[in-house]
Amino acid sequence: SSQQKEGAVCTGAQESSTVVARCCADAESSAVCSTAGVVVPDPYTSESEDTGACFHGNGTVLLESGASKRLSEVNIGDRIKTSDDKGVYSFSPVVTLPHKKNTEPAAFLTLTTETKKAVDMTADHFIPTCDYEVKTAGELVVGDCVLTMDGKETLVGITTTEKSGVYTAVTENKFIVVDGIVASPYSFSSKDDQGPKGVYEKYRELLALTKSNGFASKALKRLRGSLQSL
Repeated sequence: SSQQKEGAVCTGAQESSTVVARCCADAESSAVCSTAGVVVPDPYTSESEDTGACFHGNGTVLLESGASKRLSEVNIGDRIKTSDDKGVYSFSPVVTLPHKKNTEPAAFLTLTTETKKAVDMTADHFIPTCDYEVKTAGELVVGDCVLTMDGKETLVGITTTEKSGVYTAVTENKFIVVDGIVASPYSFSSKDDQGPKGVYEKYRELLALTKSNGFASKALKRLRGSLQSL
C-alpha cells in the first residue's frame, strides 16, 4: 500500500493515469496524490494514446561544468544552459524529466541554421523566434530567425527524418538550449488548447505550489513536453 508524505492524499490505483508519483513514497504508477485540490501528472508515467513529441535523445545540452550531455542521459538536478524571455542566459537545474529511457519512434524536423547548428524536434514542439514569439517547429519556414547561444540566426534548412527516442528536460527557466538553439521544453498537446502561454502559466503555478508545500518539483510534469489540463 502507498505511504503518505508531507500530508499528501494517496488514493487508489484505479483513479487515473494523470497522476502524482513523488508525493507518495512507494506509490504505484496509477496511484493519485493530491495537494490543495490540484492533481499533478507523474513525470515518469507514459500514456500509450499520446504521440511522441519532443527532442530526439541525441540532442545535447550544455552543463555548467562546460561539458555537453545528451538529453537521453540528463539527470534530475543537472544544471543546464537556459534562457529567459529576454535573452538572458543562465544555468538552471533540471526539475523534471518527462520521459523514461525509450525507443519511441517519431517524425522529427531537423532545423539547420546559417552556422550549421542543427536540432531535431517534433513538428508540434514550441520554439521562440527572434522576436520571442513562440511557435511550433512545424510553423517555421526557411528564412525565419531563431535564437541561438551565439545570437540570432537564420534557418537555412528544414528536413524531416524518422528516428527513435523522444526526450526533453524541464528546468526552472522558460527556455532550454539544445544543440546550441534556444527552444521550449514543451510541445503542443491536443489535450491543452491554451497554447504555449497557458502551458507556461500552469507549469509555474504548479512549481510554486509544490515548493510551498514541500513536494519535489520533479513531480510537476509528466509526458512529452506538455502539461495536462487541470
